[in-house]
Amino acid sequence: MALGAELHRESPPPWEEDGSFLLLNPRLPESVRSRVLSADFPEASGRVWVATSGTGGTMKMVALSRRALEASARAVNAHLGSGPEDVWLNPLPLFHVGGLGILVRAALAGAHSEPCGPWSASAFERRADEVRATLAS
Repeated sequence: MALGAELHRESPPPWEEDGSFLLLNPRLPESVRSRVLSADFPEASGRVWVATSGTGGTMKMVALSRRALEASARAVNAHLGSGPEDVWLNPLPLFHVGGLGILVRAALAGAHSEPCGPWSASAFERRADEVRATLAS
């Protein structure tokens, strides 16, 4: 399946849909973005595709299934005892698996999530106080 720019999302994919979604770093150089958006992807309905280079390797596309994202979120929620009373502060971008994971954790726990904005320790501390965050990652 060829994914086009219309599937590029800056926000989390809605679980109600069975389509595939591509989450890209908006700071990627245009040449890299164009190459990724014009690539052919295997048929993998209901996946979230994330462009990653790991810890410094060559960029590759990774397909994350809803089942895998939810299994991880359930395990983290159980370990932390996260519930509907929690407020997750999300200091990570949504094109990062960690940022997406926070949204899935909050959704499964019935909790609320709040974005942090551009990273800085002082902004994180200020935002955590503002939203009365109980959890962050």
